[in-house]
This record gives sequence, C-alpha cells and structure tokens, in this order.
Amino acid sequence: MSRLNGVADTGVERVRRWLGVLREDLGTARVDPLPPSTWLRWLPHGVVCLSAFGVFVGDLPQLQDHGLVPFGIAFPVALAHGGAMVLALWRPVPGWWTSMAATVAGAFAVRAEMAVGDGESFTWPWTSAGLIGHMFVMLLLALRVRTRVSVEALALTALVTWVLQGWIGAQRYQATGLLAVILSAVVVVLGIALRGRREARAELEQQTTLTAEERARRTLLEERGRIARELHDVVAHHMSVISIQAQVAPHLVRDRRTS
Repeated sequence: MSRLNGVADTGVERVRRWLGVLREDLGTARVDPLPPSTWLRWLPHGVVCLSAFGVFVGDLPQLQDHGLVPFGIAFPVALAHGGAMVLALWRPVPGWWTSMAATVAGAFAVRAEMAVGDGESFTWPWTSAGLIGHMFVMLLLALRVRTRVSVEALALTALVTWVLQGWIGAQRYQATGLLAVILSAVVVVLGIALRGRREARAELEQQTTLTAEERARRTLLEERGRIARELHDVVAHHMSVISIQAQVAPHLVRDRRTS
C-alpha cells in the first residue's frame, strides 16, 4: 500500500512540476520583439501588419455571412485574430494566447448558430482566415522563443482543437481541426529551423569576432616581444661596450703614468 502511495505521490509531483514549467513558459508577457531584417529592415513587420489587416477583413464576413454570427461577436473575434498577429511581433506568447482565445470564442459562436439554424455547413472549429492568422502567430512564436515553448504551444493548440472538434463537436460543419494541427506543426518546425540557423550564424559571427580579436592581441604581443628583444640586444650591446671600456681603462691610465 505504501508503495502505491509512493508511486502516486511521484506521479503527482511530476504533474505539478510539468504544470509549473508550463506556467513558466506560457504564462509570461515578456517583451521579445522581432528584430529588423539585415537587408529588408522593417519589411517583415509591414508584411505581418498588412496580413493581419487581411485576416481581419476576411474573417469578419466569414463569421457573419457563412457562420451567421452577429456583428457584435464577429467583430471582436475577427479583430482579435488580426490583432494577435501584430501583438506577436513584440509579445509572441500573449499573441498566441490571444489567437487561441479568439478561435475558441469564434468556434462557440458559430456552433451556437449551427444548432439553431438551417444554413449550409461551415469550416469549424477553425475559420480559414483565423487559421491563416494562427499560422503567422505560431511562426513568430517559434522564431522568438525556445524550442520547448514552441512545442508546448503546439501541443496545447492540438489539445484545444481536439476538445472542440472531437469532444464537444457541432452540426453540419467541414472539419478543419486536423488541417490546423498539421499546418501548425509544419510552421513550428520551420520556425525552429530558422531560429536555429539564425543562432548558428550569430554564434559564427561571434566566434569570428573573437578570432579577430585574438589575432590582433597575438600580433600586439608579438610586436611587444620583438621590441623587447631589440631593446635587450641594444642594452646588452651597450653593457658589453661599457664592460670592455672598464677593463681597458686601468691599462690606459697605467700607460699614461709610465710615459
């Protein structure tokens, strides 16, 4: 019995530890801005902002016209989908939470209309525009945070998608859950690869800088050594001359006295 209690306690401790790590990774609002590109400067930021506006403009009529969601709900959901992309440029983790919250809110709003309406089937639980926006958010997240955080965000995205589509469910819809999870995984892998490439390049540049500094330091030490050797030779030469003169001086004085 005590052994079973020990195993249970160990399992609980592992769960608590995992939840603590998850809270530490995804429970932060730390600012982590996307740096400007070396050659394109702020063009990536402009592309993301323009795409965010396109997601908002595309998501709003999808929710209203096809999902039959009232404007009072469709507008903030579409605004959150687009705003999450802009937010992820500076705060990737809060941007991801905003995108997930907008997806859940939009899914429940569309589901409520599906239950009472007789309209045509609708893409659910992810709208096409919302899915595009979330891909941008996941890419920006994977580019800025550690690999573990990206994997945790991907796992929670898949979990929320499964809960909505597989557990809660809806009526007359075209399932987008599997597509959303696959695309999220592809984007996360791409972001991790680009982040690793950028870090490797930065490390290489740092090593190159250190090598150049070490080369300059070595050249300086060699120059100092050369100057020290030359000074040593000059001083040794003068000391030799002084020693010879000191040895010859008594003989010169004796010769002068005898003469």
